[in-house]
Amino acid sequence: MRVLVTGATGYIGGRLVPRLLEAGHAVRVVARDSGRLRERFVGAEIVEGDLSDRESIERALHDVDAAYYLIHSMSREDADFAEVDREIASTFADAAREARVGRIIYLGGLGVEGENLSPHLRSRQEVGAVLRRSGIPVTEFRAAMIVGAGSASFEMMRYLTERLPIMVAPKWVATPCQPIAIRDVLAYLVAELARPNSASTSEIYEIGGADVLSYYDMMMEYATIRALRRKLVVVPFFTPRLSSGWVHLVTPIPSRIARPLIDGLRSPVVVRDDRALRDFSQIRPIGFEEAVRRALNRYSTVGPETTWFDAYDVRTLPGNFTGATDGMLIDRRERHTSASSSAVFSVFTQLGGRRGWLYADNLWALRGRLDRLVGGIGLRRGRRSASELRVGDALDFWRVEAYETGHLLRLRAEMRLPGYAWLEFETSADERGRTSLKQTAFFDPRGVFGYLYWYGVLPFHGLIFGNMASRIVLEAERAEDASSGEASQRGTPRTHIVAALVAGAVGSLAMDVIQEGFTALFDRKRDPEKPDEETEAIVAVVARISKLLPSETLRRNPRTVGRVVHYAFGGGFGLAYAVVRSRQPKIGIGMGLAFGVALWVLSDTILIPATRLGRPWWRYSRAQRANALLSHLCYAATVEGVLRTIPT
Repeated sequence: MRVLVTGATGYIGGRLVPRLLEAGHAVRVVARDSGRLRERFVGAEIVEGDLSDRESIERALHDVDAAYYLIHSMSREDADFAEVDREIASTFADAAREARVGRIIYLGGLGVEGENLSPHLRSRQEVGAVLRRSGIPVTEFRAAMIVGAGSASFEMMRYLTERLPIMVAPKWVATPCQPIAIRDVLAYLVAELARPNSASTSEIYEIGGADVLSYYDMMMEYATIRALRRKLVVVPFFTPRLSSGWVHLVTPIPSRIARPLIDGLRSPVVVRDDRALRDFSQIRPIGFEEAVRRALNRYSTVGPETTWFDAYDVRTLPGNFTGATDGMLIDRRERHTSASSSAVFSVFTQLGGRRGWLYADNLWALRGRLDRLVGGIGLRRGRRSASELRVGDALDFWRVEAYETGHLLRLRAEMRLPGYAWLEFETSADERGRTSLKQTAFFDPRGVFGYLYWYGVLPFHGLIFGNMASRIVLEAERAEDASSGEASQRGTPRTHIVAALVAGAVGSLAMDVIQEGFTALFDRKRDPEKPDEETEAIVAVVARISKLLPSETLRRNPRTVGRVVHYAFGGGFGLAYAVVRSRQPKIGIGMGLAFGVALWVLSDTILIPATRLGRPWWRYSRAQRANALLSHLCYAATVEGVLRTIPT
């Protein structure tokens, strides 16, 4: 059968198309940006068009037997969203009648008119009525909460339960609901094409899972499945606006999506007509627990097929990237490596989500928080899959605009900005046969605030983007070394830690020897008969510490205790420094010396005066200050020299 699917970039449509193709149907897909779907649905015909444009709808509907209408305005904040939905549905229905389409299949929402239906639930039922008025047979499936990895309503419940040990919820959580698994929704949609006499009359089927639960019950059941101890407190003063704002802060779901979902909690959404179970007897919907376990199992593998944010804010996105234009601001970083192009491509296509951005993840997180504070989406969307990308995928606050296997990845920014931004990664072979990585940030400013924003964050770009490009190349080299066995020959994490401890101890010993040697030399030149004050001070400090020791033998040997403490401190510092190097391996000897200065300032300026265990540096003589600084620098340089030979 020749079938048209609208809303193929959304959560339901993106999963429906592959199943229709598997069933042997000839599938045509209509989308505003056909490039997003060209490589995603192999075997489907991709048509570019806008459902608000009658001419493009007619082209899409030409010579099809059935059409799936999977369009709604969940993410729109317009007060007239219901009118927009009705107009688009009316235009689509009229064009379908003119094209002699055999039937329309529509997915709406459960709920009984007059039982305090939310505006969005009411609008979805109105759309079904508009489609039926065209005279074409319409099959409308009405469902409540859809349980599946990536579903907006399921994700909202999942994140609230996972992140909040004690949840404060509105009184509407006691409203009954009949959730249904995503696999059962898709089964109904596909089976409708084969139902006898389906093209003769219009039908409304109410579909639901095997269980009727309140939202309170669902959250507690989810907590039980995940072995979480959770408490939910119901309060009467939570308004939908306040609740959606709270969801916006705690979960990845923005308030504009959360608001209609929360509004829908006020009315019961349960199946009252079970004709679907009789007319589709081959489908036996599963219960809530099994649906949740299936969804969680999907997260533990490659990730969900589709997510609620796949079609996020499509109307508001800028046009396709056409290259650098006049007035566009550019930050380009280029790196060369012996790693293969495929290895470099593999690294930068796995950025974002739980893996992060390889450098300064805390700054990326801060940028995401700031974006959410001004109403943006922030970083909480993550990515659909840890290992796969496709055009149209959301990736933190970016969206994949271009993807060419082994060569190119371009991301389009969806955070709140005074302009439009893109981040592009491209690999190619240079003139010496090595792999070249070009990492480019493009920004098209809008007004003076756009320029102020760009130059305000430019220093951070130098830090973040420059180091990120270096880390991409380094990760690619490591991956190839590991696959060839070279990494195991150069050392393991265990030898890394042991070597760091040894390096710290050796550095501490060197610092101790140099410090006492310089002090003794200085005192001998100035006054040969004068006692070694520095040595006496060290003994006094260690004597205080030794009083805390339980062993009498240790208390009699304060210098031995001092050595042990000194070496332990050096080993701890060496280990900490090794961790820093593992986050930024090209830190260099200069940064090692800077760590030496920092160590000196910390110990001689803050710790010693605060604990009264010794003299602060400003009470040292000039030679003693120089001695202390030089010894710490030598210690840090020793640690750096050893760690430089160890793979991180």
